[in-house]
Amino acid sequence: MAKKFNFKLDPVLKIRSYKVKEAKEDLGKTVSDRVKAELEIENRQQYLNDYVQSKIGKLNAAELQTHWNHKGYIEDEINNLSEERQKLIIIEEKKRVKLDTAMQKEKVISKLKERRKTEYTDTLNKEETKEMDEIARNMNRLNKNNNKK
Repeated sequence: MAKKFNFKLDPVLKIRSYKVKEAKEDLGKTVSDRVKAELEIENRQQYLNDYVQSKIGKLNAAELQTHWNHKGYIEDEINNLSEERQKLIIIEEKKRVKLDTAMQKEKVISKLKERRKTEYTDTLNKEETKEMDEIARNMNRLNKNNNKK
């Protein structure tokens, strides 16, 4: 009976798999934040376009001043959100690199495990073949001994 395959680095592989999972989740949150920022920019831009279009016509000085100030405020918000989005893009790239590194480290151990398992099965197959050859030789000897009698 063959013994069970045991890979000594399984705990390391589990840790690296956990780090990959953690990096994926972290990247997912950052991507989600970036998408939210992009949607917010798009919404503000649409609001600004609608606001500018709605105020075409005759306006008195106070309304014009209010209109101008509100337009400036929305443009500032869009600029701030754009800066935030750029920061999120940089953070996202760093997290992608971190994920890639974690995946490479996991892959190294995983490939090693596959190689060791293949070696293990090859060794088992060779042992089994030797045992079968030995059984065949013994049967052959018994048949020869029985035929001589």
